Amino acid sequence: MLTNNISNVTITLQGGDLTEQRLKELRKALHLTQQDFALRLGISRNNIATYEIGKSRPGDAVMALICKTFNVNETWLRTGEGEMFAPVDPENQLMEWAGRVLADSSDSFRARFVRMMMGLTDKEWAVLEEKARQLLSEEKDDS
Repeated sequence: MLTNNISNVTITLQGGDLTEQRLKELRKALHLTQQDFALRLGISRNNIATYEIGKSRPGDAVMALICKTFNVNETWLRTGEGEMFAPVDPENQLMEWAGRVLADSSDSFRARFVRMMMGLTDKEWAVLEEKARQLLSEEKDDS
């Protein structure tokens, strides 16, 4: 809902598309505060707050940025139709995950583990696969 006082006349515009509610729903689904959401987008927390209460509306550039940054289905964000998040193909998802892990400090367990896995030879991968199959077989036998 947009409200503006002009010369003692109150004009109220109904936010019929409920974009402000979807923005808040998205932020909550991502478990982000307004500040963290804004930081990821490179805009102010105040902007996010005014969008969420319907005092102002994000422009097309901000909507596109939200969709790109958080992999949001733009149709859902604008209209409420469809799924909140756009489908991600597994290869891109893996690349994004690897990028996040490798961006960790070089001494973090995740980064060291992924770097170790990247250095495995084909023979070592085969041994690892065989051990995983043995573990799976043992779990099936236990059930």
